[in-house]
Amino acid sequence: MNFIRQSVERQILVPFITLIVIAIVISAIISYQISVKTMVDDSSKDTMNRIKDTNEAFNDFFQTYEKSLHVLSKREEVVNMDEEEIHRIFKLFVEATPEVTDLYFGTEQGEYYMYPEVELTDDFDPRDRPWYLEGIKSDSIAWTNIYQSITGDHIISIASKVFNEGQIIGVISMDISLSTLVAMIDSINIGDTGYATVIDRNGKIIAHPMQEQIGSDITHLTYYNEIEKENRVGMISHNLDNQDALIGFIKNEKTGWSILGIVFVNDFKQKAEAIIMPLIISSFLLILVSIFVSTIISRRITKPLKEIAHTHEKSC
Repeated sequence: MNFIRQSVERQILVPFITLIVIAIVISAIISYQISVKTMVDDSSKDTMNRIKDTNEAFNDFFQTYEKSLHVLSKREEVVNMDEEEIHRIFKLFVEATPEVTDLYFGTEQGEYYMYPEVELTDDFDPRDRPWYLEGIKSDSIAWTNIYQSITGDHIISIASKVFNEGQIIGVISMDISLSTLVAMIDSINIGDTGYATVIDRNGKIIAHPMQEQIGSDITHLTYYNEIEKENRVGMISHNLDNQDALIGFIKNEKTGWSILGIVFVNDFKQKAEAIIMPLIISSFLLILVSIFVSTIISRRITKPLKEIAHTHEKSC
């Protein structure tokens, strides 16, 4: 009868402990997966918030110069094409505005005013220049493509038509260094290894923490084409540099640039792995407690059987 009691005890104890162990292991796995997902979701939101804030900072930067150019285009000295006064106000503006490298005005008659002054060829005609053509065809302020100056700075031009009594008399433009915006992008850290980058409307990198990447054409890359197909703002998953990555992006409405925030999934997995050891230890302790409790419960269940068996033995 003692054998029967032990057999019944095992039949109760083994399945009970097995179920508890399975439940604990499953809970640990689910906890790990939830931790990774939560970290990914939180970082995705943080990435999107960062690039949206960056886009707003870009817009504030651009709007400052749009307003300045609009004011300059209305100046009486510019409208009246007073060469001496134009030189004076251009000089004052450029010297007071570090990001502006050049300020110039081309007229419909082909006249040209610029500060700082440079020596021009005899056949120079401002009306053939990209900034003039962009300014003439634009209904408001025109932003040109980026180019690199001889000093290595990335420059963008902004242009606006100049009117006199409702008639177009020319285009005023200024060259703006993007060093401030590039520095802003370089300062953004996302996760442990993530970063921000900016791509112009022609698919070239204009800001990147790795200087050798600047100027690279990425129009042939899959993730660039995916971004181009999406709406103005969003997030895509992509394998980048042989790593799973989340790429948040927003397209700047003034310039057509794409501001990207890139975060690597491995960053979250490594952080989530930090909870594995505590999970293993806690799971082990729970299993020990479960075995102890299960043993007590099974003995309480089998105790009446032992008493019955003992009584039966006496009666025999």
